[in-house]
Amino acid sequence: MNPRELPIIYTILMSFLDPVKASDGFTYERNAIERWFQIRKSSPCTGLELEDTDLKSNGQLANEIKNWINGEDIQQPPVRSSKRLRFSLSGDKKIDIQFFSRMGSFGRRIPTSLAVNDLYSMAFRGLKGRHTRFGLHSNNVVIKPSQKKISSLNIVDGSIIHINIDSSTLTDSQKKTDATSDTAFEELCLIKVYKQPDDILFSYWTPKTTTNTLTSILFRYWRHESKKGWGFWPQDVDVWCDLDYRGDGYFVGVPHSPLDDLSALLTPKHATGTLEKEQVYMNKVADASDSSDDSTDGDGPSSSQKHTEQPLVLKVFLTEHRSANSWKKSMRQKSLTRVNSEPISETSLS
Repeated sequence: MNPRELPIIYTILMSFLDPVKASDGFTYERNAIERWFQIRKSSPCTGLELEDTDLKSNGQLANEIKNWINGEDIQQPPVRSSKRLRFSLSGDKKIDIQFFSRMGSFGRRIPTSLAVNDLYSMAFRGLKGRHTRFGLHSNNVVIKPSQKKISSLNIVDGSIIHINIDSSTLTDSQKKTDATSDTAFEELCLIKVYKQPDDILFSYWTPKTTTNTLTSILFRYWRHESKKGWGFWPQDVDVWCDLDYRGDGYFVGVPHSPLDDLSALLTPKHATGTLEKEQVYMNKVADASDSSDDSTDGDGPSSSQKHTEQPLVLKVFLTEHRSANSWKKSMRQKSLTRVNSEPISETSLS
């Protein structure tokens, strides 16, 4: 589909919602051509006066755009005349997945034989071609572009695929729309909850502008523990963030009150985690580049375009509750690490 065929609006999929034909034989977006005719009665392409300003819907083009956005050709490749091939394609298992991004959401029914690169193409088209720099992740794990089948990943029926759009590529109008649109999804942040330094207890996504306090994490923790069986009774726990490992099993961190605002911690200063499997304390993660699997075919973004900033990830560590007197005593004291004997203002864990 050539954008040059569409006068006035050159980026079809950004604004082409209702294509119509004018009497000059050209196709336009209805809103755009109607605004044009309010000022002048000429053709935007030829400049000639038009006696007839009636508009006719271009149903064929509308269907082509819809099918392109939905990725019909990706989900159902052209079938040859072979009956045997038709049978094999019809028997391919399909699953329903949901794509989420800050610009909105959309669902797709896709075959499990789909390649990961095709999944990127589906996301690119679902975003109506507006964004070429983005990444995909599901179940808190980054989905790297490759030719692997999605059946080899942990993507099943009902899975949610998050599209992380590089904010540096957003135009001012898109950022404004993102901030004011009632249908646009808020920027999401990942909360990882630990009870052991090396093992995530559970994780979940929450809006960056959430009005919840840290108590919401405790409620989720209690609900998680209650599923283990009868006889559960909620136990008081303390919430720690910004853990730093000082060696020899010694940690330092910052304890927080359950009444503290969660959004105050959803900043780059505190939310320093990644979408990969990691320990609760701060550590440096090497940037891994996959030079062999980053190639892609078709109309999706290239491997260089798919590199994007990751969402904020807050790591929270839960410990047994300490009494108020114990807290006051520990906060008055200055602890010394066993590594460098430098004073630490944060409360320590050992």
